[in-house]
Amino acid sequence: MFVPEVLQSVSDRIADHPRIQCTATWSSDSEGRWSLPFVALLSGASTEFISAETAWYVVFVPRTKSVTVYPAMIGGISATFQHQSFNREGSGLLPWRLGNPCLDRPAAAFGRASWNGQPDAIDENIVWHLERLLMWIDAAATGELAIEGEPLELPSGPGQTNFPVVGFVGADDDLAFWHGRTNEWGWVDLAKLPGAKISYAMTTFRDRQLAPIRKSVWGRAIAEAAPSKTGLWIALDNLPVLAPWELPRTWADLSAHLDSQGVQLADVFEQAGSDRRRRKDDRGTVTLFLGFPLAELIGEAPSKYHWLAVGSVELSDRTTKKNGFRANEQTRRFIDRTRPTAGSSLT
Repeated sequence: MFVPEVLQSVSDRIADHPRIQCTATWSSDSEGRWSLPFVALLSGASTEFISAETAWYVVFVPRTKSVTVYPAMIGGISATFQHQSFNREGSGLLPWRLGNPCLDRPAAAFGRASWNGQPDAIDENIVWHLERLLMWIDAAATGELAIEGEPLELPSGPGQTNFPVVGFVGADDDLAFWHGRTNEWGWVDLAKLPGAKISYAMTTFRDRQLAPIRKSVWGRAIAEAAPSKTGLWIALDNLPVLAPWELPRTWADLSAHLDSQGVQLADVFEQAGSDRRRRKDDRGTVTLFLGFPLAELIGEAPSKYHWLAVGSVELSDRTTKKNGFRANEQTRRFIDRTRPTAGSSLT
């Protein structure tokens, strides 16, 4: 395959690099992307999530002149760190994962001297990204990607989309109010935004018996809207993040993590399903909301209360059945208890 001269120039420039070893030549795919597989070496000792040698692909798209570095499917990192997209497997036969590190922006972990601006020339720009990756893996291995005083970024997770979107509004006493309800759960009304298809607002928080305990202050359009969906809230004492920095990938992962915080999600689902079946309306999915205190900057004390939406939860209704089991309340409780132990991916 003919390799463009500018890309061959990249290979020549890193041929004798002490920490970068190309494992094959440039190749292109049906979408017009050019990719080069290589191994990057840590400057220090290996860690639980980054070995001394990790496999990567640098991908160049001629049409947009974009440069992106991805972990290889084989030999690449599988965890997600700060300043990185959620590190999931790609679709089809891609030889790389989709967890590209964020290398294009300044980061205190890289030091001021490392941020001299991206070169315009294609070959220099690609080499620049490779050098930035070396700084990134070194910082990731030593736990220095997140620096005190930088804005705190929420971790990446599976199935994240821009819509549906649910908004919440904070209040000055949020931290104190929800701290007093840590590890408790209840229900929340969701009002559909006027004129929007799949956008909602959290309006009235309720306890397990549906008594209102807190109302959010919105404008008239939302405040006067009738509830259109129901959510299930759980108040936590901290952000539900797995090391190094990612949201739980499956229901089982989430259940295990919440259990370490003192919340048994199986118990919550069992009781929530039972409570709902005693009401007039017991059908339809519910959205799970995890609430937790959050700091604006890394290293600072929490300054606000944040909500994370996980959907959709299919609690059993009064007609739910399971093959091999009697169609009764005991079976429906059993079904609801097993839902949060499944290996299915969260959204």
